Amino acid sequence: MKKSLTIPKDPVYPPGMDWLILRREGIRHIEQLGSDIWTDYNLHDPGITLMEGYCYADTDLSNRAHLNPVDLFAGG
Repeated sequence: MKKSLTIPKDPVYPPGMDWLILRREGIRHIEQLGSDIWTDYNLHDPGITLMEGYCYADTDLSNRAHLNPVDLFAGG
């Protein structure tokens, strides 16, 4: 049987590799810890932008950690 080469529409990733899960959990923690002083959870808020950057960095590192070293260090 030939493997399909299409990209799944709804891929399932481990939590450390899923940007949306990390963003949702980050906002949930901010709401719990800082709701007295932090009331703006929208995209234009600098704190949310920084948190999203950290989520991106974490997903990137998680993806790289799960790569085969041969693929990670292969020259182009």
